[in-house]
Amino acid sequence: MGRLSVVSPFWSEEGPNGPFTRLVGTLQADGLLESNVEVTLYVEAEPGERGGYRPRLPALGRFDPASLGLRMSAVAVDPRPSDDGVGEDVLKRRALHAKVVVMEGPRTTLAYVGSANFTTPGWGAGEDPRRAHIEAGFTLALAAPDAAGLLPPTTGRPVVIDPGIADVPAPEMDAEAAVPTFLRDVRLEPEDDRLRLLVAVIPEKVHGPFHIALHGDVTQVLLEAGPGGAAEHRLGLKPDTLRTLLRDQQVTVSWWEGTDPSDFPVNVDLDARAALPVGPGDGKPGEHLLLQYYQGRIAYPDLFPPPPGYEEDSESLHSPADETRVDTSRIQSYQVREFVEALQGIRDDIRAASAGTQATMRLALLGPVSPIALARQIRDAALEKRRSPTAAGFQLVEIAGCLPEESLHESVSPAWGPLVKEAREKVESFLEQIAHLHAEQLGPKTTFQRYAETMLRRKASTVAR
Repeated sequence: MGRLSVVSPFWSEEGPNGPFTRLVGTLQADGLLESNVEVTLYVEAEPGERGGYRPRLPALGRFDPASLGLRMSAVAVDPRPSDDGVGEDVLKRRALHAKVVVMEGPRTTLAYVGSANFTTPGWGAGEDPRRAHIEAGFTLALAAPDAAGLLPPTTGRPVVIDPGIADVPAPEMDAEAAVPTFLRDVRLEPEDDRLRLLVAVIPEKVHGPFHIALHGDVTQVLLEAGPGGAAEHRLGLKPDTLRTLLRDQQVTVSWWEGTDPSDFPVNVDLDARAALPVGPGDGKPGEHLLLQYYQGRIAYPDLFPPPPGYEEDSESLHSPADETRVDTSRIQSYQVREFVEALQGIRDDIRAASAGTQATMRLALLGPVSPIALARQIRDAALEKRRSPTAAGFQLVEIAGCLPEESLHESVSPAWGPLVKEAREKVESFLEQIAHLHAEQLGPKTTFQRYAETMLRRKASTVAR
């Protein structure tokens, strides 16, 4: 390869694991890179001092391209739309949005086109793969001249990239092209059995007040902050707010130098996948529906209501709540009987999940339709005094007993043991919460503790702390 072209609106500071270092190092190791390769960075344009445009230099830090055998320059992508009937009401400057990487050889060109910015998380170049973005893209193998149409038109003179470029003061950002570059991440992450919102900023880039609101509604403010604040803000979410975030998958950002609010995507932490709703609404079936499912009386789709506005013949819609004329949901003896009748279904469901993929296992053990979801409903019923501590404790111990850490199949994935252990620990933590509040019924030297110790095969002191 003799020439490399990269189009990207955003860039990472280059380091030992930077995108350029990783890409070039891999190509050199495979003997695919010529010496003194020419690299062109296609970057956002900004107004020049004497009119026209110049490239907005990427944040590469004190990066020395020559150390990798590269000759690197940055050139501005022309922000002016073509005059093919565009009226005055259309923005006169376009922000760069394309992401393209083109590697040109003597006969063949390999091109990537997709959604990934040329950044450490965009290309998964960091040490922790969980911090990488989930992007989409495709590669094309073309004859060398055919790649020219993938690169956008440019304007102005290119700027050579060398180690001293970091000392060049960044010019004022034009208001029309402003983006919230101080914002590092907005992400849903797990907090116990709920989801919260993480807002991460780059403190040294925060030079004024900013606020983050629900998408399209700047009056529904989630966070207000400014200079001198924390690098990370963690926000508890009300159910309605969470549903809005899950629906819109973005927030609206207003900040000190932005003339108009800007949209910013909401990511989801990988560890939060099991807490995401499966269907419309909050996606969390109640205890009654979960028991009916494990009893085999309803199918999985019956656990979730149809979306708003969904039209279907009313006779074809099955409502599990109509199966009995007597409401027994608050009668404790019925609750316990219904629970016991569901235990075999819980075991069968877990056995089936243990033969699946890691994602299937996690969903069956920890998702919205799982023993953990049922245990959480039981815990809440006890804390809200809708169930006696002893009845709830009995149910939680029995659920924990349905979670064997040993393999249920010869070919079970190595992930099974840690996932079951995580599920058991959650159930036991629910039990500890109740036992702490009701030591006279569930605490040391009680009949319940001897029963729990036998079932869980653990020391009595860990049942109720």
